[in-house]
Amino acid sequence: MTDWFTRYSWAVPTKDQTAQTTVQVLWSHVIQTFGCPARFHTDRGPNFESALMQELCKCYGIIKSRTIPYHPAGNGSVERMNQTLLNMLRSLGAERQHRWPEYLPELLQAYNNTIHGSTGYAPSFLMFGRHLRQPVDVGLGVEQPQSQCDKEGWVKDHHAKLSFAYGLAKQHMAKVAACSKRQYDRKTQALPLAPGERVWVRDRNRKGQGKLHPGWSDEPHVILEQVGKTGVVYKVQPERGGREKMLHRNALKLCIAPLKEEPQLVADKKSVVETN
Repeated sequence: MTDWFTRYSWAVPTKDQTAQTTVQVLWSHVIQTFGCPARFHTDRGPNFESALMQELCKCYGIIKSRTIPYHPAGNGSVERMNQTLLNMLRSLGAERQHRWPEYLPELLQAYNNTIHGSTGYAPSFLMFGRHLRQPVDVGLGVEQPQSQCDKEGWVKDHHAKLSFAYGLAKQHMAKVAACSKRQYDRKTQALPLAPGERVWVRDRNRKGQGKLHPGWSDEPHVILEQVGKTGVVYKVQPERGGREKMLHRNALKLCIAPLKEEPQLVADKKSVVETN
């Protein structure tokens, strides 16, 4: 889990990914300590789409949003944190990796207290408003500066510094986001799609064939409409009817296969009896 603005992150080892476990983790590790977030943005896993999760959001006034299927970039900050955390776990070595839950708190501490590339600040500083004293500070004899002003003066000074840091972090995030968008747009050269056009849908869950699997659905789909203002999300439906889906442009490929004609019923001449 990652806070969108500060990039402060949580990771909790669990025995399963049921809705009950997910809700319990969110309550005990996020809501109880940090308060109710304005929004939960998740993938479409059944634990996040459950009635129990909906009830949690309803009780605490939380807006629930979700990513587009097969488009992990829609929750890029979490995906990036997961990749960084996995790389840190791999660095433990084979003899320690089977006991990875024991090392997870220390790795998270290191992550949350390291300057983040998208904000220019450590996630813990933006979350708590101060630099947390770390074991390395104790080892190196680094002392935190002590404020000489009274409580009211300290609050004003602290508020001014934090407001400056938040403003700077927002500017830094905007620059990083704009740079990422330019790089992403360079890779996305696909033409827009119009309602009625036939497309193939990317299929990553198909079993069998392994690496020989072409990665696309067997049946063409039809574009129903463009969703939102981004111009890259479309609502599609199987050509022969079925459940509608909302997919990113990267998960769609223009279909140029000929239409399959429906079999025509032809009367058997021998069975036709003329009557006068």
